[in-house]
Amino acid sequence: MLIAKLTLIMMAKKMENFLDRVIGTNRYLLGKMDFRIALFCSPNKFR
Repeated sequence: MLIAKLTLIMMAKKMENFLDRVIGTNRYLLGKMDFRIALFCSPNKFR
């Protein structure tokens, strides 16, 4: 059971990293305007 849970956690983290990379790449390709929007929106999400 413990190994299965650890495996799931590892897979979830890998997916998160992959999604972060994809989102980051898209943000870079869309340019500076989208990056500014992201910077403006992200503090609101975290608070």
